[in-house]
Order: sequence, then structure tokens, then C-alpha cells
Amino acid sequence: MRKLFILFSIFTILLSSCADNKKETIKLNENNFGGVLNFSVKNQVKSIVPAYLNDVSSTQVSSQVFEGLIKFNPKNLSIEKGIAKRWHVDTSGYVYTFQLYDNVYFHDDPCFSGGKGRNVTSDDVKYTIYFLATKSDKNKNFFGTVDKIKGAKKYYEASEKGKPDFEIEGFKKIDDYNFTITLTSKNFPLIEFLANPAAAIVPKEGIEKYGENCTIGCGPFIAKNISSDKKIILIRNGRYFKKDRKDNFLPYLDTINIAYIRTAQTKLKLLSEGKLDIATSIDNESATLFLDKNIKSFEGEKPKYKIMPANILENNSLQNIMLGDINGFYTNSYNYIDLSLVYFK
Repeated sequence: MRKLFILFSIFTILLSSCADNKKETIKLNENNFGGVLNFSVKNQVKSIVPAYLNDVSSTQVSSQVFEGLIKFNPKNLSIEKGIAKRWHVDTSGYVYTFQLYDNVYFHDDPCFSGGKGRNVTSDDVKYTIYFLATKSDKNKNFFGTVDKIKGAKKYYEASEKGKPDFEIEGFKKIDDYNFTITLTSKNFPLIEFLANPAAAIVPKEGIEKYGENCTIGCGPFIAKNISSDKKIILIRNGRYFKKDRKDNFLPYLDTINIAYIRTAQTKLKLLSEGKLDIATSIDNESATLFLDKNIKSFEGEKPKYKIMPANILENNSLQNIMLGDINGFYTNSYNYIDLSLVYFK
């Protein structure tokens, strides 16, 4: 009888342990899309830390990994929500109140306790603002992001001599998901400034551990390899919080392979060889030659290739040529892209 009781007790403990483990398991967000996109940028990417961005290629990669309060729609450059669920400006025109989504998480990484990416809160917004307002040789983006926040310029100038002993007056935390920002100028376009990829949210733990090599964001893709060997690999963030209008979790793609390719001729050659899926910013002369040479591949209900202007809002001399089954890819005059919206159909 005693043995039976002991066995029952052990069985009960095991069941309890399994139940606890099940509770701790985070189910990844799934969709029915997937696929691997072979993409390219023009120049070598050195750092994707938002505050340190200083070139188009680094910015395009960074904006897939990090996410800000606000973001631009790549098709028409309209303002869209980032991790900010809602915001409003008061009647004075100086004070903005923001509310964050409460289900945003940084990517899993050893810099966090237990290696699990933690919830993003108002404290991370505060840290990011102070990080941008800290003067350094690497920080290129104070102006054009947070410089119009009340007290930010004073903090920025004082930071040249070390960490200031005062706070930025214009940022006030209300609670974990709500805060206010007060400006120095009435009705200043703060929202457009915060949509700058350089204002994306960064974790204190990641910056302190990795410095300029930090790749830990809360964006749609996780950086698995960013190096100088001409190859970048991004994988789908299964904990990304956004969905499309049909309730599909973003991003659609599983993996993005990014190579450094400078010339239009090389891009088009790799596209024709099946080693590249999108050839961006192709000059009209090169695009016309490729079109003439492959005219039949652009025809029919299911063409192999399709072509569209590199800036859909203006007439320009650059074109994007891509596989015919790629959807959701757009470029613009801001050189902003959002690969979380790209899918194969």
C-alpha cells in the first residue's frame, strides 16, 4: 500500500511538472505563407543599431529587425502604427500621449534573463530617447528624431562631458504602456520624426552587452547573421505581434538572404540565374535591355518577371524588376522598405 502511494505521488508530481512546463511554453505565431527571399543591398552593412544608422543599406536591414513607435507605409509613405497602439496631441499642440501595444517582445537572446526576449514597455522608449540624446561619434541621429523633445537638446549637449545628472523634461512615464512627450515647438511633426528608422526601440541589455553590434530588436525578423562576408540572413520572428487585415500573422516570409550587390548588371544577371528574386533601382537603359531580351517572360497571366517604378509616387529613371509571383514589395523616395509585407503568390 505504501509503495502504491509513493508511485501515485511521483506520478502526480510528474503531471504537475509537465503542466507547469506547458504553461511556460510560448506558442509561436504561424501563417500559411512562408518562403525564402533572396534580396540585395548596395553597400556593406556595418551596424544596424538605429542611432548609428548612416547609410541606406544599413537602414534597410535595420528596419526589418528593429521597430519604432511609428512607421511609414512603403507604398505611399503614409503613417502607420509601430509598437504604439494609439496616440493623440492635446489642445496646446505641445503634448503627445502614447499607448503601447502590451504584446510586443524583444527577440530571444542571452542578454535577457533566461535567454527569453522580454516585454517592451515605456521604460524601453525612455531608454531609446536617452540613447539618441547621448552625444557620441557613432550616434548620427539625434537631430531628426528626438531633438525637439523638451530638454533633449540640453541633455545632448551636457552628455558630451559624461552622463548628465538630470532627466529629459519632455518625457514622462505614466505606466508600463503609457507615456507623454512634450515638445519645444507647437504642432511640430513629431510623428514623422518618430517614424524615422533611426528612432526604433532598442533594449538596454542588448546595447550594454553588444554595443554597436547589437542586433536585438522587436521587429518582424531576427538577425541570424550580419557580417562582412557579403551575406546577411534574417529569419521570421514567430513572436511578432502584428497581423494583416485577414488576421494572418506577419511577417509572411520564413527567411531573407541578403547579399551585397552594387551594379545593375550583376543584379539582373543573378535574377536571370534564379539567385536573386528582386533587382532594385535598375536604371532605365539596363531595364529596357533586360526587358527586350526577356520580353516573353514578362507576358501572360503568370509572367516569370514583372517591372515597376522604384518610386511609385513619382516618375523617375529607376525600376524594380522581380519575380512575377512576388507581392507586397515597394520602394520609395525615402528608401524605406518593409519586407514583413512581402509574400510569394
